[in-house]
Amino acid sequence: MVKIYECPACHNKGIKVEINKGYKVVTTGRPMKDFPSVVLCTVCKRKIKYDVVKDEK
Repeated sequence: MVKIYECPACHNKGIKVEINKGYKVVTTGRPMKDFPSVVLCTVCKRKIKYDVVKDEK
């Protein structure tokens, strides 16, 4: 399913990522070199690095 997340650069809802249920997207909190995937923000047109991790709720 496609989820929409807030861009850490422009703070708008511009990052669209397709993930499975039970997972979440992480875009901050680690050095940029540790994020394996890249997506283009639809609002500010910047490349944003992210990682998909299991949601532990």
